Amino acid sequence: ATAELIQCNLQAGLDAVAELLNRGALESADTALALIPAKQSEDPSVNFFRGRLAWQFAQTGDKKYSIDAARRYWEIAVRDRPDSVLYNNALGFAYYAEGNLNRANDAWFKSVNLALKDQNTTLIATPDANTIMPSEALTAYAGLALGLYKSANNQSANKQGQYIKEAIKLRQMVIQNEPVKFTVDKLAQNWLWTDQAIANWRSLLQEQEKR
Repeated sequence: ATAELIQCNLQAGLDAVAELLNRGALESADTALALIPAKQSEDPSVNFFRGRLAWQFAQTGDKKYSIDAARRYWEIAVRDRPDSVLYNNALGFAYYAEGNLNRANDAWFKSVNLALKDQNTTLIATPDANTIMPSEALTAYAGLALGLYKSANNQSANKQGQYIKEAIKLRQMVIQNEPVKFTVDKLAQNWLWTDQAIANWRSLLQEQEKR
């Protein structure tokens, strides 16, 4: 029962941290995380929130924290809980922010697989716009769309078109499933999306499919 109680207390502590982070009260979240007992500090969820704190601080331009620190925490969280869609999605965004597109796409692809497996849906390599998707999977698909779109720059002219077409197809499916959540205005309120990712998404939204 003691172990359960400890777990329960940890969850309560992390819920409080999440609430503070959602409000943007980063200093208080930092303090709350520091209060978690050392025995529990290696729990994957603690490392995830440490990463999230570093990530959100880095977005504010605070030099004490970096994208690099967030990525390292998230790598540990994913290592210890590889089946978490949320952790893999976050790690994908960190790799993307660092320009590591292959790793970003790998993390997002893994997220998609996990999210669809949770739902008992088979992985659809090229889902169409009518496929209903769990919300976490949509974030991963949006990530993959960004990854493909950005990777297109490094391809030959022929491949470039293919990459962009694929990115547009994923974008369409995401928008169709969640028209509001993936607008630029909404993403600006989402802690996971950096200004750069939002700018790239905006430019992907403006891409038209070439017939």
